[in-house]
Amino acid sequence: MKVACAAMSGVALLGLACGYPVSIEKSASTSIATDAATSPAVLVHLRLSDNHSGSPLELDSAQKLELRIERAISAALVGELDGNEVGEGEYVIYCYGPDAESLFKVVAPIVAQARWSSGGSVVKRFGPVGAREEAIPIPALPQ
Repeated sequence: MKVACAAMSGVALLGLACGYPVSIEKSASTSIATDAATSPAVLVHLRLSDNHSGSPLELDSAQKLELRIERAISAALVGELDGNEVGEGEYVIYCYGPDAESLFKVVAPIVAQARWSSGGSVVKRFGPVGAREEAIPIPALPQ
């Protein structure tokens, strides 16, 4: 089972992952209008140590990485971080904006510096769902 979450604090994410009810509110004032189905995207796929939802330590590390990515995207004005999905051995972070390359240039160095030990990839999607994609393994990311 995968759990989808809107961008929120690490505490809220951990609570949700552990099965506790969590109230999710996303501020419209900090959001760039994007439609996930029609926008270019950068998807960060972090492999977890098991085929489920990973360990509490992995979730904490992934949430901290997600917050760094969200701050950088916001500061660079290249799009928005829309949330994540956890389950089936992956933690996936969803970022959307008008240009996949601009998003990638902001996201890739942050993911590379995190040195995610379980592996994974960063996927650039160059348009709406179904558009051309390019997956870059985390160890091959530019720093």
